[in-house]
Amino acid sequence: GTNYVTGNGLELYGSYAINPDGDSNGEYSDSGNIFTIGARKQYGNSLKLYTENQFRHADAEAGISHVFGLDYDFSEQFRISISMQDSEVESDGKNASEFGDAGASNRSRKGVTLATQYKDSQFKFGSVLEYREDANGVDNTAEQNREVEQWVTRQTVEWRANEVLRLVGKLDLSITESTVTEDEARFAELDLGFAYRPTGNDKLNVLGNYTFIYDLPTLGQNTRGTDRREHILALEGIYEINSRWEIGAKVAIKRGDMRLDRAKGEWVETGAQLVVVRTRYHVNKAWDGLLEYRVLSTTEDDSKAGFLAALYRHFGNNMKVGVGYNFTDFSDDLTDNDYDSEGWFIDLIGKY
Repeated sequence: GTNYVTGNGLELYGSYAINPDGDSNGEYSDSGNIFTIGARKQYGNSLKLYTENQFRHADAEAGISHVFGLDYDFSEQFRISISMQDSEVESDGKNASEFGDAGASNRSRKGVTLATQYKDSQFKFGSVLEYREDANGVDNTAEQNREVEQWVTRQTVEWRANEVLRLVGKLDLSITESTVTEDEARFAELDLGFAYRPTGNDKLNVLGNYTFIYDLPTLGQNTRGTDRREHILALEGIYEINSRWEIGAKVAIKRGDMRLDRAKGEWVETGAQLVVVRTRYHVNKAWDGLLEYRVLSTTEDDSKAGFLAALYRHFGNNMKVGVGYNFTDFSDDLTDNDYDSEGWFIDLIGKY
């Protein structure tokens, strides 16, 4: 992406994004390639208007989105934002199973978003409320007037209690209603966390997080057709032994339930325990090496264990880039239940 600011407060920007992932057969990319071009104009010290167009192309579909919005600063600490979106997507039917349709289809989306943001030296708060209305027309089925209404909201909060302790929270909620009643969806996620990072003696750093998830996905998003609710508690820390060696560990526990029949039937208990032990070696100012050993135990399967290794290169004082290989098929994030994490990865870390 790139942007250009003129002398009269007008900013022109554009970006091109590529999604390298396809479906399970590698036939098409859900998000595809997205080209965005837009303009943003500043009026005085408080009001900013913007408009942009997004052009999307994938193997099985193409679309265009028009977005118009404004940001208004009531003060240096408080901002309100409003935006409207109008999208059209045409599909040739290759992704019919994903959307529960057959044959070529046209989908349209209209949305309105209201967001507020407050921040000062110690406290940050953000709130987003979005309403979406989708319509779907299919060429060769009776499902010509399928409509979907969705409410989405996100609340985030961050409190810097002092120089060494920071507390964070996040709440996501989504309600989807469809003319196809069995395809209604619900989602909720609550995250509460803390970071202990002393500045005077930073040999020990500790992170903790609690997550609750309830997920009833649409039929197109989850072929298993089940819903789940999970509680996850995670704690990790790292300790600097000397200028070259660091050791760390992570422990996470998941307790939850899932239903074999979608939105009905008895809940079946599930669970998992994860232990990660890691060590990092600073070769010199430019290079780091990382080695992890992971063990995962679940109520459904036997234990799994394996290594992860990576090599990092520092670029200046604020960024390092790593390349590594995960020899296990599971992630250290227990909300990820896909077991598709084996293989090469690239890790970019910003630091300050």
